[in-house]
Amino acid sequence: MSLRGNATRTGLLSVFLALSTAVPWVLAQMPTPGTREQSAWTDKPPLTIGEALERTRAFSPTLKSRELQMLAVEALQRQAGRRPNPELDLELENFSGSLPGFNSSESTIFLSQQFERGGKRNARRRLARAGGPVAVAERREFELQLARDVAHAFAAGLAAQDRRALRRAMLSLAEEVVESAEQKVALGAVLKAEATRSRVTRNLAAIEYAAAIQDLDLARQSLARLWGAMVPDFGLFAGTMDTLRTIPVVADLDSMLASHPLILKYRADSQRARAGVVLQKSHSSQDLSLGAGFRLLDGADDGTFLVGLSMGLPFSDRNQGNIAAADILVEQANLAEQAAANELSNGLEQTLGHLAVAQGAIRGLRRDVLPSAQVSYDEVETAYRQGRLTYLDLLEARRLLAESRLSEIDWLARLYSLRAELEWTIGRSLPAIWEGSR
Repeated sequence: MSLRGNATRTGLLSVFLALSTAVPWVLAQMPTPGTREQSAWTDKPPLTIGEALERTRAFSPTLKSRELQMLAVEALQRQAGRRPNPELDLELENFSGSLPGFNSSESTIFLSQQFERGGKRNARRRLARAGGPVAVAERREFELQLARDVAHAFAAGLAAQDRRALRRAMLSLAEEVVESAEQKVALGAVLKAEATRSRVTRNLAAIEYAAAIQDLDLARQSLARLWGAMVPDFGLFAGTMDTLRTIPVVADLDSMLASHPLILKYRADSQRARAGVVLQKSHSSQDLSLGAGFRLLDGADDGTFLVGLSMGLPFSDRNQGNIAAADILVEQANLAEQAAANELSNGLEQTLGHLAVAQGAIRGLRRDVLPSAQVSYDEVETAYRQGRLTYLDLLEARRLLAESRLSEIDWLARLYSLRAELEWTIGRSLPAIWEGSR
C-alpha cells in the first residue's frame, strides 16, 4: 500500500511539473484575453433580446423568402381568374402535288373560343384564395420559430457570458493562491511542489478562461447569423438570466393552442384541400368550344362561312382518380390538424413540467448549495493561508464552488430557453403571465 501510494504521488507530481512547464507555452500562443475583450466587446454597443428580434425580423433571408411566397400566392390568385384565350386556325388545302401550284388551293381561317363548364373558373379562384391563409399561417409560424431560435441563441450567449465571468473570477482566485504559495515557499513554510501545483491550477484556470472567451465569441456569431450578418456588430449580451418567475396555469394556456399558427395552417390547408375537391369535380364537366370562320374556295373566286362546335364525351375519363385523390388530401389535412393539436398539447404539458423542474433546481441551488459552497470555500481559503489545511483541500473547495455556480448558470439558461419554448407552444409572448417574484 505504501509503495502504491508513493508511486501515485510521484506520478501526480510528474503531471503537475509537466503542466507547469508546458501550459505557459500554450498560453503564450493564445491571444491575450484582455486585448480580445477590449477589441471585440467593449468597443461595440451591447445587444438586448428585443433588438436581436427586430434585426432578425428585418434582415433574416429566410423570413424574406416567406414574404416572396406571399407575393407568389397573390400572383396565383390573379392568374386563377383568367379565362382561356381564343384560338386562331389557318388551313391551306389542295395545293401543289398533282395540282398546279396554288391555283386550285383552298384556305380557311377559323376563330374559336373555349367556354369552361362546371364552374372551373370559380373553383380555380377559390383554390387560389384558399392558399392565402395557408401562406399567412406559415409565415406566422416561421416568425415564431425564428423568435424561438433567437431566444435560444440569446440564452446561450448570456450563459457563455456568465461562464466567462465565472472563469475570470476563478482565474483571479488562482492567481492569488499562486502569490500566497510563493510567499510560503520563500519563508520555507511549504515545499516548492506547493507553488508548482498552484501554478498548474492557475494555468488550467487560464486555459478555461480563454476557452470561455472563445465560446462567447461563437455565441455572438451564432446569433448574428440569424439575421444574415457574417460578423457580429454588437458587443456583449444585455440582460440577465438571474430571474425566477411564476409558472402559468395550464387551464389558462390550453385555450390559446386553438389559435396557434400551426393549427391555423393545417385548418387553412384543409380548406384548400376542399377547394381542390371542388376544382377536380368541375373538371368532370366537359368544356364547350365554339368557333366561326371563312373558307376561300378554288383560287379565291368563291368563299363560304363556317361555324363549329366541339365538346368532349366523358365515356371513360370523368376525372375519377383526381377527385378521389383530392378527397384523400382533405382527410390527410384533417388528420394533420389533429396530430398538430395533440403535439402542441403534449408539448405544453412537457414544457411546463420542465419549467417546474428547472425552477426547483435553481431554488435548491440558491437555498442549499451555493451559500454553503461559498462559506466552505471562504473558510478553507482562510485556513489554507494560515497553514491549517493543505492545498488539496483548497482545490476541492474551489472545485465545489465552481461546479455549483456553473450548475446555476446551466439551469438558468435552460429556464430562459424553456420560456421561449412555452411562448412558441402557445403562439404568443406572455409578459403579463410572467410577471412574478423571486
